[in-house]
Parts: sequence; structure tokens; C-alpha cells
Amino acid sequence: MKNMNLIINTHWDREYRWSLRETQYRLVEAVDELLDIMQRDEKFCYFHTDSQVSMLDDYLKMRPERTQEVKDLVSAGRILTGPWYTLPAEFLVNGECLVRNLLLGHQISGALGRTMKAAHNIFSWGQVSQLPQLYRQFGMDTITFYRGINQTELNTLEFRWKGADGKESLAITFGEYHRLNFWRFVYKPYILGGGRMIGNSLKNAFSRDDLGDAYLTQMCGESLAENNHWLSNQTPVRDFESAKDGLKRLIETVIHKAVTDELLFFQGFDQENPDPIITELVDRLNETLDDGRIEIASLENYISKVRDHISPQIYDALPVKSGEMLEVEKKGDPFGPLYNGVFSARMPIKLKNAQAEYELINGAEPAAAWSALLGNEYPALLLGRAWKQLLQNQQHDGIGGCHVDRVTDAMMERFRETMDISETILKKSLKQVTGEIDFSMLEAQEIGAVVYNTLPFERTGMVTCTVDVPLSWNLRYANKGRREISIDVADLEGNSIPAQMLNIEDDTVYAYLKYGDTFDFDVSRCRLVMRLQDIPQNGFLALRLRPKEGEQRPVDWISPKANMLENEYLSVKINWNGTLTVTEKETGRVMEQVHFFEDSSDKGGPLVYSPVYERMTMYSLNEPASAALVYNGPLQATYRIMLRWRLPKRVETALKVHVPHGSEWVDQGRMQRSDEWEELCITTDVTLKKGARWLQFHTVVDNTIKDHRLRVLFETGLSGAMLCRADSPFDIVQREITVPDSSQWYEAAARTWPSHSLVAVSEKEFCAAVYHKGICEYEVLDDDTRAIALTLLRCFSNAGNPTETYEYQELAECQGKSEFDYWLAVYPKQVRDADLAKAALDAVQPCYVMQTTKHCGELPGRLSFFGGKGEDFLLTSVTKGREKNQLLLRGYSLAGAESCVTLFFWKKLLRAEKVTLENCLLESLTVRDGHYVTFSAGDREIVTVSLEWSEEDDGEKYNS
Repeated sequence: MKNMNLIINTHWDREYRWSLRETQYRLVEAVDELLDIMQRDEKFCYFHTDSQVSMLDDYLKMRPERTQEVKDLVSAGRILTGPWYTLPAEFLVNGECLVRNLLLGHQISGALGRTMKAAHNIFSWGQVSQLPQLYRQFGMDTITFYRGINQTELNTLEFRWKGADGKESLAITFGEYHRLNFWRFVYKPYILGGGRMIGNSLKNAFSRDDLGDAYLTQMCGESLAENNHWLSNQTPVRDFESAKDGLKRLIETVIHKAVTDELLFFQGFDQENPDPIITELVDRLNETLDDGRIEIASLENYISKVRDHISPQIYDALPVKSGEMLEVEKKGDPFGPLYNGVFSARMPIKLKNAQAEYELINGAEPAAAWSALLGNEYPALLLGRAWKQLLQNQQHDGIGGCHVDRVTDAMMERFRETMDISETILKKSLKQVTGEIDFSMLEAQEIGAVVYNTLPFERTGMVTCTVDVPLSWNLRYANKGRREISIDVADLEGNSIPAQMLNIEDDTVYAYLKYGDTFDFDVSRCRLVMRLQDIPQNGFLALRLRPKEGEQRPVDWISPKANMLENEYLSVKINWNGTLTVTEKETGRVMEQVHFFEDSSDKGGPLVYSPVYERMTMYSLNEPASAALVYNGPLQATYRIMLRWRLPKRVETALKVHVPHGSEWVDQGRMQRSDEWEELCITTDVTLKKGARWLQFHTVVDNTIKDHRLRVLFETGLSGAMLCRADSPFDIVQREITVPDSSQWYEAAARTWPSHSLVAVSEKEFCAAVYHKGICEYEVLDDDTRAIALTLLRCFSNAGNPTETYEYQELAECQGKSEFDYWLAVYPKQVRDADLAKAALDAVQPCYVMQTTKHCGELPGRLSFFGGKGEDFLLTSVTKGREKNQLLLRGYSLAGAESCVTLFFWKKLLRAEKVTLENCLLESLTVRDGHYVTFSAGDREIVTVSLEWSEEDDGEKYNS
């Protein structure tokens, strides 16, 4: 006998088709109705908030008087909420953001009474390779999901999912219409009537001309006019025959693929109110069933029953799928496809998201931790607010770009607040640390500077800063004339450090006083670049800067002649069309046609890229560009390449007006790129630095074109490469380059893929990699060029909702200026995953620099507060624990096998523990010599270590 488990839920998109406030207004109505229904109808025994707690969190901010009712229902296990705070788009966010999302979800749902411990992923376009491990470390070993798995190739709904760390979880998918199956086949025909399935369309009897006692309203005046109508006083049709027929069809879609007698049905839709009629419908259906019964169930109970029924023999016989789930739907319905267009939709929000992530995770949090080690207060509340704002933006329809313009506006403001908080904490924390460093040796006309490295490895390379040289020192002006100056740089031990002046600007600056406002002084603002060696990981290097009269006049130049760049490793020629010819000097390998642009039409939306039939794809290879040398010196040189490119302004269609003898009508001709053309301006600063294996690009696109996709391409010439690598949360993944023939598939084979910061292509002993900051979509072309293409912009005019009347979305067209940062790295060897990950971090995350004046302190001129000794283990975050003197250090291994990792800590350690992501104890760790902790880490294992230190200064601080 089959037991049909009915999961009642609503998929409440926090921001999607309406603004946040309008959505929340409707949320109040929905949860008010839910609470009333559950109070009066015990048969309505369970309700799911679709695995996110933000729905209840938002509701209680507007209905605080109903807090106790919510807590009672959550505590009783009737409202199941969490484990997530919001439902993120997994591939579009940092791995640490997934952890914090789950932690915040547990915190809020726990405060309400109980966290649902069911790994229910009915969100995200694809599932990341580390999802099984993330859930397992939060105590969940069974995952229910549907996007990213091609169900036509599964003989069972249940399978074994082997995560990146090699460990398995049970995975369950849902069959036809997935998370909407009962709602689609049974409930909707019952309440609307006449539910006949014609293909994939449901035809019902409910229409504009037959509303019964219901009525429509719509704002239609000059002010606040609405596109769509609202139905009030709706009365259900109660078409039971259609509901019975739908149930038969629903059962048929899953019964032959389920390996147990437990079937899984879902009742709920996007932003839809709970309906009290469900219990009536279930009772009526159960009266007619000869085999089995529908039970309003909880996901936790369903998973427990499935686990009980799957014997070891059945489990071992299940199919195994490994790694990330990014398969397209070959044969399915409109709710099953991967929809990989979201990886490039509304690119400006993705760029801002990356900036906010880096400033919070790699800026504010480590700096605040360092300051806390010195006895200062840790700003937990402010950081918590920053995290909450960021996680609100990372809900899938927000960061995925599937929403109306008002949502983009709100998201941008939240990003700004997240960054305001991060920057404020970062500056204050580094000021506190700088105040503890001993600069008492500075002479009268010397400036102190501290270079802070927040990354988990020592860094060697260029650091750029702007230093204020007082005009009162009489170096810049003498005898009424202005002179050039230069700056000598050394560490506190007197070791000279190469430096190159980039520019000088005279200005008046102000110093803020704690009491008494400000005072001002005149300065020369000197922008210089320094080549530093071995900047300590998670620490700092202090410097002495001595300005002096006289201009630098070096004879060794990174640009030795016009339109050329050259250092120890690379030789670069700038061509007439702005492309680069790059030669790797050790192997002599030449990469032609590096860095050109492709522009094509796009009539799609946020979910899909869809060019018109006559694509009119254009390449900047045929366009002349101008190049100007901006900076040149012994340490770095920069060329500015300017391209003015005329492109079709939009996608359009011709109107055909027919006026025969009777009525007239209008139809449209084919869609095509317009005959009207507009100039697109692209400006790229390309920089080569001494000792660097990469070229750095900063590109500004002033977009005036609509309905198009703009990409930048780097031809690698690695024609034999069959796989590429990209980073994903806590992993470096491999993906096939070859694109299969997807004729007759429901969804086209994927050509573009997500990436957080790196893409790499290798062949034999050569590797080309592109690092980037927030440019989430890439393709490696399946031709002999093996070009890496980054999508800079994809511009369209709709919000992506098929149930909404079209309304032009101006911000989705991404007009105006957008700025992009990316790097091309070339290596004469194969590069290990860990080294790629470190190089990408080194590229995208700058060091922070603070200048200071003479003062006394106890800290030395070079210090690492904490870090790892294991070249394949990457620390990814540091945050304050619950105890006063407790830090949590998290990282993951890319060793390829189990390895030994040692962490060191500046202060004397009292206790060290290996804990789960949920902060549950796994094992106690031995502290060695007061400052060292060693543990083993499996390949791709995510490890969190809790460290508690002594408040007493025992004089045994670890000094790097």
C-alpha cells in the first residue's frame, strides 16, 4: 500500500514580482490566515515555510503581537521552518555565505522554538558539489531537490549523492512538476474546475466571463495604474472529478520510480496563501482510494520513514551521482529546467555582491578578530546586521536577477549598507592595531605605513597606496617653484623596498579630533606602488617611508617600447584592434587574439539567453582601437585601450497593419537587431607588474545598447583541452568543454557555467587562467581556440515572470557605466587546485594600507596573528565565537587526499576543538607549545576549529 505524504507549504519569494514592502504586506495576510487555519483545524497539522525562516522573521516584525502563537506552533512541530534564513542561489554566492545563511536560519528558527532538520532544496539553479557536506555538518543526511538533475536518466527518484569530499548522502527528487505536483495535478483543478490537461497546459473553467460571486479590481487611473487585476471573494468550484483524475495522473508520475511505499506530494505555490480547503480535499480523496492514503505530513517524518524503509541492500543498489548538480532538463516541464541564464542576469548586482562579500569576509571580520586579540571589543551586533543585509540580497530571485526594478533598487541600498558597516569596522579595527605597533623610531620627516594581509598565505607582489607628504617639510615647494619628489621605502629593520611613484597631487586634508572638531594641513598626495616580499598571512608588515627631493628616472621599464609590456615571464604586444598577443617566455608559447569583445542579440530574460534567429553576432576584432601609455616604470606599466564600437541599438520587430474589407488587425514581423546603431564605449586599463605571471584588466563599459549580451574573450589555443576548472563554494570543480548535440531536448545543453572567481584551461605543461571579481558566468568555447569568455553584461527588458503582463524593466537593460576587474594568468606548467585558488584570491583581494605618524607601541614591525601551515589547506573565514576569548577559524582542503594541517596562533591557547559548521564538538585537539594545533583534513573536507586563548600575556606570543 502506498502512503502519499502531502507537504503543505508556500514558496514565499521575499522579493520577486513586487517590491519588498508590497510583498511583505501580502505576507501578513498569508501568515495571518495560516495561524487562524491551524488554530481552528487540527487536520491542517503541518505547514512548511519552504525551508527558510525569513518568512516568519519578516512577518513578526509587522505582527509582533502574534509572536507567541508562532512560537507555540513552531515548538509543537506544526509550523516547520528553517534550516535556512533565506533561500540562496548557491552558485552565485561565496561558500561562507551558505554557512552563515544556515547558521542564521538555525539561530532565528531556534529562537522561535525549533529548527526543521530537513535538507529541502527547492531553490537554486543547480546544486553545488559541497552541499551534501554542508548539510551533513548541520546534522542532515538526506537531501530533497530537483533543479540540476536530468530526471529522464534516473530510473528511481532516490539516488546516492557523492559530494566533493567523497562522502554520500541520500538524495530524493520529485518527478513531474516537482515541488508543485499535487498543487498542479489535484488542487488547482479542484478549486478552479474543469482541470483538463492539454499537453503541459492546464485548462480550467474559471474565466473573466464566469466569476461566480467573485469580482475583479484594478487601479486604472493616471496615478498608480496597475497592469493586472485582483480577484476578491473567490469561491472554490470544487470540481472533484477533475481532482480525482489529477491524482491518478500524479500517482502515475512517481509510483514506478519510488523505491519505497512512501510517495512525496507538494501543495503550495509561489507567494500563495494557505488554503483551508486542503483538509476537505484530502478527506474526500481518501474516501475514494482503494490502495493507499494521503497523509498531511512533515518533511522530517517523510524522510525518517524513507530512511527506515531503505535497507542496506536497497541503498547499495541505488544509482550514484557525484559532484555538482548542473544538468539541464532533457524532457520535462516548465518548472524543471536549470535556467542557467540567471548566472548573468542583472550583472551589476552580482558585481556589487562580490564587492560586499570580499569586504565583509576578507576585510571586516579578520580585522575585527585581530583587534579583539588586542583586547578591543568585537563588533558582533554590527557584523550581524551586515550579514543579515547581505543574506537578504542573496535569496535566489534577488541575486539571480529574476525580479522587478524596485527590487534591484532595494538590493543596491542593502549592499551599500553592508559595505558601509564592513568598511567602518575595517578602518576602526586597523586603526586600533596600528596604534599598538611600535613606530617610535620614525625620524622627523618620515611616515609610517602598515600593510595588512587578510589572506591565509604569505604574499609577494605589488601594493599600491596613497601617502600624504606635508608641504611644511619644504620638499615640494622651494623658491616659489614646485619640484618633483620621490619616496624611499624600507621595513622597520632597514631593508630597502622597491617603489615607483605613479602620480602626485597637492591638496588640503583634515584631521578629525575626538574633541574640538578638526584641523587642516596641506599635503602632496603621493600615489606609489611598492614591491613587497612575504607579507605575513593574517597579519601585517610595517614600513618606513622617507620622502625626498628629486624625481625617479629609472632606465628599466615594464613598457620598453610603444605598445609593448614585458617582465620576467610575459611579453605582451598591443595590436591595432586592441587585442593582445601574449608570449610566455619560458616555453615560448604564444597566445594570439587575447582580450577582444563579442556582442550578440538577446530577446530572452533573466532565466535564459535567447538570441534572435539572425543573431548579428559582432566582434571587436574588426574595429580599430587606440592605446595610450598611462604609467611606466620599473615595477609596473599600464596602457589604456579605448574602443568606440557601433552596434545595433536594440532588438525590434516590424509591425504589420492589415486593413482588408472587414476588420483590421496588426501582427509582428520577425525579431531582429535594429537598423538604428549606437556607439558603445569600452575603456580597458591593462597592467603588467614586475614578477607577475598575470595581466590585470580594469574595463569600463558605458552601455548604450539594449537587448544584447557583451562578452570578453581570451583565446588560449589549448585545442587539446577537454576539461576546464572553475571555483565553486569550498571546491575547485572540473567541467567538460565539449557541448553535446541537444536537438529535441526540452532545454538546450549548457554552454555557459557559473564561477565565483576563476576559470582555468590546461593542456600538457601549460595553463591559462582567468581570475575575476564577481563576473559570474563564463564559457570555454568548444572549438580549437578554447577561448575563455566572460559575460560582462546581458541586457533584457522583462522580469522573467510568465504570469505577469509585460512591464518594461529599465534596470535589467544595464544602461550606463559598469566596471569590471579581471586577470589573465599564464603558467608554463600544470597548476594545482590549491595554487589556483590562492592565485585567484591574491588577484581579487588587495592588501589594506594605513599610514601613521610616530608613536610607541608593543607590537613588532612584522606579525602574523594566526594562520595555517599546510599549502593545500585554505582558511576561508575567521569569526568570533560565543565565548569572550574564542575565535572560529574555517577552511577546506584541496590536497587530493587526507593531509595533516597545522594552525598557529599568536596568543597562548587554552583550548582547541574541531567542531562542525553548526559548532557541535567533533574532537578536542592537542595544543602544542602553547601556540600550535594539528589535525587531519580529508580532501575537500570543510574544517572549523574553535580556539580559546588566555587573557594573560605570558610573553610567549608567536612572532612570525
